[in-house]
Amino acid sequence: MGTFKCSFLLLYMFACFALFVWADEANHGFFPSPGGPCALDFALSRRMDNHRPGITIFDDPVYGRVEISTRLMTVVDTPEFQALRRIKQLGTCHHIFPGAVHTRFEHSLGVCHLANRFMQFLRRRRPELGITAEHIETVQLALLTHDWGHSAYSHLFDQDLAVDFVPVHLREHEIRSVEILRHVARAYVLPFTERQIVMAGRMILGQWNMTSIYATPLWMYQIVHDPFHGVDLDKLDYLMRDTIHLGLPLNLIPDMCEVMHHMTALPAITATTPSAGLGLHHDASSREKLFRYRAHLFRTVYRHPIVVQLDHVTTYQLRAVAIYQGWSNWFRNDTAAWRLLIDDDSLKLYSTLPSEFLRHYALSVQG
Repeated sequence: MGTFKCSFLLLYMFACFALFVWADEANHGFFPSPGGPCALDFALSRRMDNHRPGITIFDDPVYGRVEISTRLMTVVDTPEFQALRRIKQLGTCHHIFPGAVHTRFEHSLGVCHLANRFMQFLRRRRPELGITAEHIETVQLALLTHDWGHSAYSHLFDQDLAVDFVPVHLREHEIRSVEILRHVARAYVLPFTERQIVMAGRMILGQWNMTSIYATPLWMYQIVHDPFHGVDLDKLDYLMRDTIHLGLPLNLIPDMCEVMHHMTALPAITATTPSAGLGLHHDASSREKLFRYRAHLFRTVYRHPIVVQLDHVTTYQLRAVAIYQGWSNWFRNDTAAWRLLIDDDSLKLYSTLPSEFLRHYALSVQG
């Protein structure tokens, strides 16, 4: 009887393992067939211990595990990228929503991982697109570094402070991201080609040019920055990530798997529509749900009345720190300095400013 139980147990374990392998193959790349189970849910619950050579694993609250290649880790390990740990994704929202303490660092890793899975899936589904390993890595590089240009308290800085302290040509955080990417690539001799650096920069800015010597298909740019439909992997990641950290019900999130599945439905390549001119397809219904949910977050979270008031106070204090430290000179003269020295922790310096300076500052604001 004991032998029978042992045999039955082994058979049961083998069946479970076979089912796991089948599910992994069926859901590989996060994208299910229409109407099937969402592979993203599968990824969220899965934990694996077998770290493959050349891959660094990060535990992530959205995807379960985030895989970053050794080459991309050369970017992650730079002081400039590590500085993103000190910039919260949602600025002052954590005062109202205690869980909203996630950072640009976490978001950048997550969207880089999502880009890899999306591109790998698209390469298998549409082999005629000719997606190469360089294409995949370049899209990952662009999304990994797309938020490098964010300064203290993210969008609060761009909206209220950049006009006073940042030169006109650097006031868009995307432009600052590209500047830092170029600076870091030279300073640390990153293992990427000039073509990849240029392409990644143009993807961040959404500057598609089919006639350039670095021409890249339109749909590849749209994955990083989609100026036509406004639906890209950056937006999909932060909506999921914000929802989870805010503690909002997950059933509020539109079906991201459905959105991404439609994104892969590129038109067929024809003589009049070459690969380079193809754009991502977006289902109108899915896109509408996505933007309706984003508008809901703006009303209830991002522009919460108390958050708006906190933003005013934070802006007042940050402006004082910026004037005292001379942030204008940093932005004008030294790309590395402002990226390493200006972050959310800069606000703590307000309490250390000389009282005489604060008195004059208050009078100048009132005047």
